[in-house]
Amino acid sequence: MAVDPVSDAATAALRARLGKNVRRLEPWAKREAVSSFRVYDRDIPEVPLTIDRYAASDGVHLHVSVFEPRHGVAQDAVLRWVDAAAAALAVDQARVHLKRRAQGVEHEKVAERGERLEVQEGGLRFLVNLTDYVDTGLFLDHRRTRARVRAEARGKRFLNLFSYTGAFTVYAAAGGAAGSRSLDLSPTYCRWAQDNLERNHLSGAAHVVEQTDALAWLEQPPGSPAFELAVLDPPTVSVSKRARRALDVQMDHPWLIARTLDRLVTGGVLYFSTNLQRFALGQVSAHAVVEVTDETLSPDFSRRPPIHRCWRIVK
Repeated sequence: MAVDPVSDAATAALRARLGKNVRRLEPWAKREAVSSFRVYDRDIPEVPLTIDRYAASDGVHLHVSVFEPRHGVAQDAVLRWVDAAAAALAVDQARVHLKRRAQGVEHEKVAERGERLEVQEGGLRFLVNLTDYVDTGLFLDHRRTRARVRAEARGKRFLNLFSYTGAFTVYAAAGGAAGSRSLDLSPTYCRWAQDNLERNHLSGAAHVVEQTDALAWLEQPPGSPAFELAVLDPPTVSVSKRARRALDVQMDHPWLIARTLDRLVTGGVLYFSTNLQRFALGQVSAHAVVEVTDETLSPDFSRRPPIHRCWRIVK
């Protein structure tokens, strides 16, 4: 049974927290030219929302996700919070996009509007969809990981596994990567990745976006060309009917990492990341394995435990 609507005090607390968060984050965002960022992350236990502010091509939007507790949340309470957030952040209600999501759900389609907006990050342009999927096409928490990839990409061949909409590939190409290969099973995300490359005038024969099962590709014997830089950010769990087999990142990550390292030259760098909250890294055979989680999180993702964990692995 859904809980009763939250009290006026809880709604007032949400408005106050949003004001406090914006005052804390705006100087950082202005200093680092960050236009889209998280303004609320379940700060108040009674208000289990995340609220992301997207400065898009047509104005500011809010992407609001309700993380459903076991007992559920009454819809009138959710709408009350959304009204409070829109008012506190001076965003038109027509530009507030509400999603209700269950724990562990990734990339699920929830609508068919097909509306994509352009946002900017790091001087680059990305298409996001704030209506049709649980996720938007751009994971804001990885902006610093993407920046690290761009800083290390010059002259290197870059591999992006489970590449989603290709944001890491765009950053690598912008950083001067000699070439890239991006693999994802979804034709929608492959087209989206290609569109992101084209938006930044980075598409071409050197940057290959391939619709394929990354698991099946990793099962094949390594061939040339070898890569100097790679990103492995697999889904927590995947049971896609198109994939050769199911994926569980906790169980499968040692194999995933080992097979990806097989594609790298000696001294090559792999960034491995997961958003599984209780993840434990298994044995990795490599020259160096360094956790860089804190270095890859921005001030708008200060919640603990961290939204993702990330390692820099050198073959």
